[in-house]
Amino acid sequence: MTLASNAIINVYSVIHLLVLFLHSGRQNKDGFLQYKIYNTMLWVLILMLGVDILSRFDGDAGVFYPMINQIGNFLIFLLNPVLPSLWLLYVYSILFPKDGIDRRLLDLVLGINGLHAVMVILTQFTGWVY
Repeated sequence: MTLASNAIINVYSVIHLLVLFLHSGRQNKDGFLQYKIYNTMLWVLILMLGVDILSRFDGDAGVFYPMINQIGNFLIFLLNPVLPSLWLLYVYSILFPKDGIDRRLLDLVLGINGLHAVMVILTQFTGWVY
């Protein structure tokens, strides 16, 4: 897949996500936690699609392309566990709507994401993750 075709598909997907965001805004009149998490998931997806475009600059011989590709790959690996973590919190907020998010669950999710972030940062020097 070429860079241009990947960018077109990602922009098309962003348009669909923006439509979902606008529709979700109409549904969230009471400010429920699950809608806030859902909207955050949409924004993270939009961000990841933008970063995905940056990570597709491989194979081109442009002056800045290798640097853009490296930054894009770093960000895509760094953001990778954020969406599943938000999904876990979203499902928890649906199953237990009156309780809010359990602090222990939130600490566990943040700890795992923090450990992952440290590993991705260290992989720039060690090659652990990619």
